Amino acid sequence: MKKGYKVTDVKREKKIGVAAENVEELVAKSCKKLGKKEYIDTGAAAKEFLSTNLKEKFKVFQKYIAAGDDAKTMLKLSEKTKEQSMSKRVKERMRGYYYKTKTALQSSDIYIHSKNGRGKKLIDQFLTDLRNILDSHKYNETYFNRKANKNARICDERGLFQCGGLWSADKCLYEGEHVINPYRSREERIIFQTWNLDHKIELSRSIIPKILQAIDGLYSGDIKCMLCDKGSKVGGIEADRYFLQIFTRENLKLVHIVCHYKGKHDAESGVYTLCKKCYGGQSIEYN
Repeated sequence: MKKGYKVTDVKREKKIGVAAENVEELVAKSCKKLGKKEYIDTGAAAKEFLSTNLKEKFKVFQKYIAAGDDAKTMLKLSEKTKEQSMSKRVKERMRGYYYKTKTALQSSDIYIHSKNGRGKKLIDQFLTDLRNILDSHKYNETYFNRKANKNARICDERGLFQCGGLWSADKCLYEGEHVINPYRSREERIIFQTWNLDHKIELSRSIIPKILQAIDGLYSGDIKCMLCDKGSKVGGIEADRYFLQIFTRENLKLVHIVCHYKGKHDAESGVYTLCKKCYGGQSIEYN
């Protein structure tokens, strides 16, 4: 069974994910991804590290290995429980999706070059709406919390997570093998960082482009209402629909690194715009 590893270069400036069944495969893939010279440099640095003051360094290693058995070693000073720590981890991922969306939208032509800054205003309004929804759901902090309600968490009551399989599959082909419990040990918590919350409808390839299409419709006054199917010059974006696709289990599945398919997914988002009449109950009016 392949396991996921994180490998860094000698300067610790570049980090890559590698799935391998054994050390030989790990070395070969690391060489290929980092480059032969970089891998040799890393090996030389390791050799130099182990050739001096080995006795003292071994004592330090023993200290940390012993500490690794302590159930609280996974916690930072600001965290009192494992559940709090894991909730923080998922919130970090959600913030990452938000800022990825924000960066892409604010780098678009319509944001930078629109007349009178109208495109900028429309995108900023959408981002405010999206952020407010995310805040109201507390960044889905329950997803990794084993003590949360059963329907609100991805793991079981012990903290065991199971891979959801490829984005297009109903379940993991490695059933019983792609499982992990980051609550159990520090080592599993580190490996858990290589597991991905995979967007079935991809964020960069589909969701963000469709958001920009929706913004462009508002900007040009060419809106097709998704509810009444009528055309309109004024209206808004149903941010809730994009929230579901970016941040929730409606479009996310937790997957082992082996099951994280990075090619193009054959699934599309949509242009979720509403006319002014249908949009009346929303929190922000786009005009």
